[in-house]
Amino acid sequence: MKSMIQIFKRAFPQAFLKIKSLLGRLYLDEINRMIFDEFDGRVADGPFFGMRYIEKSNGSSLSPKILGSYEKELHTVLRTVLRTPYEAILDIGAAEGYYAVGFALKHVNAHVFAYDIDPDARANLSELSSLNAVANRVTIGSECNAEILECFAAKRCLVFCDIGGFE
Repeated sequence: MKSMIQIFKRAFPQAFLKIKSLLGRLYLDEINRMIFDEFDGRVADGPFFGMRYIEKSNGSSLSPKILGSYEKELHTVLRTVLRTPYEAILDIGAAEGYYAVGFALKHVNAHVFAYDIDPDARANLSELSSLNAVANRVTIGSECNAEILECFAAKRCLVFCDIGGFE
C-alpha cells in the first residue's frame, strides 16, 4: 500500500497535495518538499533570486526561502545593502546560510564571515556555500565575540545579526 501512495505522490503531486489538504493531513515537510521540487531547489524571487538551496533549514521554515518571501519586511533594506560595497560582511546567527550565501553571491568583492553556535547549522552552511560556489569567500565560525568584532573595526563592514532576540 505504501508504494502505491508513493507512486501516486510522484505521478500526481498537486492532486496528492490537494487530497492531503482535504483530509487535514498535510505536513510541513511535504509542503516544503513540493515547493522545493517545484522551483528545482532555487530561490524563486526576492533579493537572493536564483540562489541554489539545500533541502534543510535551521530555525525557520524552508518554503518562504525558496519562494523568496522569507523576512519580506527586510527586502527594501536588503536592496539598499546589496547596492552598497563592503569589504567584509559578518552574519552572526547565520543558521544554514540564507543571508551569508546570498550576500556572498551578490557582493562578489566582499568576504563573508558567518557565525552560528549550532554545529548542524554550520554543516548546512558549508553545504549551501559549496552548492553556490562561494565557499572560498565564506568563512564559517561558531561564536562571534568582541575580539572578533575588533578585527573589523577599520574595514567597510556590514554586520547582520539575528541571534534569537539576543542582538
